[in-house]
Amino acid sequence: MIDTTGQQVETRLQRLEAQMKVLTTRLNQTAEAEIEYVIFVDNQEVWAGPDVDRQLPKVFKQYPNKQIRVDWRSIPFNWA
Repeated sequence: MIDTTGQQVETRLQRLEAQMKVLTTRLNQTAEAEIEYVIFVDNQEVWAGPDVDRQLPKVFKQYPNKQIRVDWRSIPFNWA
């Protein structure tokens, strides 16, 4: 059993809390940056990227009367 004082426990918990904040921040930044939207027309991919709001009206105009689907996918990232 490890003999620790209240101060040592508090210090370790503060260190752990700081590390968790860093990890959470990195996860949030990565999640936002690592997702792309994909537009399909009649089940064929015609576009992929981050700014679907700007691209979708162009696709509707270019492909009238077609079946249009919007998906998203994540891009793998390294934790290191």
